[in-house]
Amino acid sequence: VTYALASDMGYRLIDTGASNEVALAEAIDNGLKSVTEDETVSIHVITKVWYTHLGYERTKMAVRESLANLKAFQSGQYVRVHILLHWPRCNDEIS
Repeated sequence: VTYALASDMGYRLIDTGASNEVALAEAIDNGLKSVTEDETVSIHVITKVWYTHLGYERTKMAVRESLANLKAFQSGQYVRVHILLHWPRCNDEIS
């Protein structure tokens, strides 16, 4: 990821999951070190809320944890995080 961002390979959409969000955030930070202030870079990161975290409170907690892991608030204008819900109807008992 660091190489893809640092070089001009054009990768700007990264699909990830909770298991590697911290490592991805570090790689993005390293890749953005080569970006000058004159450059406009927009990176989109897709991560997921796992089915075990569905339900209002658990989903809210999982989203906050993912945003923290991805350093979403520290990356400034460069990183946009998109969060998907996996299996939104896997269990009728989810509240």
